[in-house]
Amino acid sequence: MERLTMRREGHFKKPAFFKKTDEGKPIWHDAYLYSVLQEEWVNLLAEKNVSTKY
Repeated sequence: MERLTMRREGHFKKPAFFKKTDEGKPIWHDAYLYSVLQEEWVNLLAEKNVSTKY
């Protein structure tokens, strides 16, 4: 995501679990929140000659 010029806005530690161990304990996962401003995205697409409808 960061290679696409997005910046990491947040790191959420153990916000959810999807599976449990054989003992029934949850397996927690971390999550990240990324963002990019619309004008930054449009400029990036313009550099790559991709048309936009914004």
